[in-house]
Amino acid sequence: MLEANYYAGVSNAITEQLLNADQYKAVMLKGAQSLNALRAQQGKPADAIATTIINNPDYLGTANTDWVDLVTRNGVTHNADLSIRGGGTGSRYYTSLAYNKQTGTLLGTDFSRISGKVSLDNEITQKLRVITNLDFGLTTNNVTNGIYASALFAPPTLKPYNADGSPTSFDQATFSVTPSSGIQNPMALLQGRNRSKTSLMLGSLSLEYDVLKSLKFRSTASVNYSNYHQLNYVPSTAMISVTSGGASSAGGIATQANTRQTDMFYENTLTWDKQFNDNNRLNLLVGTSWQQSNTEMFSASGQGFPDDYFLNGLSSAALALPRRTARRRVLY
Repeated sequence: MLEANYYAGVSNAITEQLLNADQYKAVMLKGAQSLNALRAQQGKPADAIATTIINNPDYLGTANTDWVDLVTRNGVTHNADLSIRGGGTGSRYYTSLAYNKQTGTLLGTDFSRISGKVSLDNEITQKLRVITNLDFGLTTNNVTNGIYASALFAPPTLKPYNADGSPTSFDQATFSVTPSSGIQNPMALLQGRNRSKTSLMLGSLSLEYDVLKSLKFRSTASVNYSNYHQLNYVPSTAMISVTSGGASSAGGIATQANTRQTDMFYENTLTWDKQFNDNNRLNLLVGTSWQQSNTEMFSASGQGFPDDYFLNGLSSAALALPRRTARRRVLY
């Protein structure tokens, strides 16, 4: 029997209502006036920045940017699956393949997954049966490094791009606007990457043999394999967090990490299941099991890249940062 399904969907982002440029300037102007009035009551001189805002509101910037609108979009979901099942006397099979693709409502976010399953159940003789199962999955996930949070706090009076198309930098040296210190341009953060890829495979082989009518032997061997790869890139236009506050990424920082784990399992059981009458039944189980888990981890980082778009692999880094490796084996 063949079965196929497909559906698609669209999602809209529910966002906060933020101040536009005129509203923001009005709030900042009121705050500057209140600050200077308070300082006058305390016999202190007027604050220089507050005075500048009062005399020249354009000191805060001349743009009217809707940052949340810039970083959001309609999300789209596609999902498709195909399965085949069948069999006859003493033999059954099932196989399936599924695909899922999601485009997030936030720029730079998406998710995709391919998964499948193969199952075979064969009765070799009236007493012997072999069961085979294989499951696998491939997943890719892209997330952002604080783009939405930055969009919430970025002043609407600042523009997203320079005349040459590069993202503007929200630092005091560029804008001389103290209220914007420590706030990053979301469009600059969008040039970064935070991507993870995961591959999974679980396979098992079982053999069942009816020694007697009430006595059954079962032997199972299985392997569970997973590989996780993480890639993170902080662009040269973004700031990084340090102990003293914010600092330049010094040409960008890239980090790659990989974790690989293999679990092996082998089990033998002998089951005696005897039904004496409607009210009495006895089930006895004895067996042995062996399990081993192997894990390998590796991460490497680099800093200072020629550009944020193409030459941002670790091999292009001007400075190689310390790398870490680890291995672990556990036997149960």
